[in-house]
Amino acid sequence: MRRSLLTTLPSLLCLTLLVATASHAAERQRAGSFSTSRGHSGTYQTQVSGERGAGLNRQQSVTAANGKTYSRSSTSTYDQDSNTLNRSVTGSQGNTRSGSITVTPTP
Repeated sequence: MRRSLLTTLPSLLCLTLLVATASHAAERQRAGSFSTSRGHSGTYQTQVSGERGAGLNRQQSVTAANGKTYSRSSTSTYDQDSNTLNRSVTGSQGNTRSGSITVTPTP
């Protein structure tokens, strides 16, 4: 059975968009509000960019009901050759903590 170009073209375009979207790093955002059982409340925002294989960058901020904003940023990378996860976190006051963990795969 032979299909015309008009019936095949939309399918090809959709497939092309799916492949192109999956191959590029996507930026994801999440935001909302919170309240705790202790009476604290505020808003939060998280933005993640990058790819799992190449590294993830995360920006997070929380604004309390009193107007103070607390933020931090983190970078995570995974080295497949050594099975090592590296992470660096920088807080609101500029202090940075770094660490790594090596995973031993089970056969």
